Amino acid sequence: MSEFTDTIIVVWITTLARGDKKGAHYRLDLYTCGNCHTLNTLSLVQNLPKNRKTLVDKLILSANQAAAVLNLRMNHEMQASAPAGAVNSSVR
Repeated sequence: MSEFTDTIIVVWITTLARGDKKGAHYRLDLYTCGNCHTLNTLSLVQNLPKNRKTLVDKLILSANQAAAVLNLRMNHEMQASAPAGAVNSSVR
């Protein structure tokens, strides 16, 4: 995949709203092969209050795409742990 495609995937993922465990939300599952550490897959699951639906199952990602997903995860975790007034209003 091209760098442009990598960017499109990352931009799309950032548009997903932060989940609420009590309500409907999406979950991204990133898997990396424990043996070769080069095979990366991504699954997108829609969690509803009473059930869940896998929308994308084991999409193969490049190393750059997997790194971008991990960076997004770290950014979300940092924002969630930051004091309420410390989060930049443009990043929600």
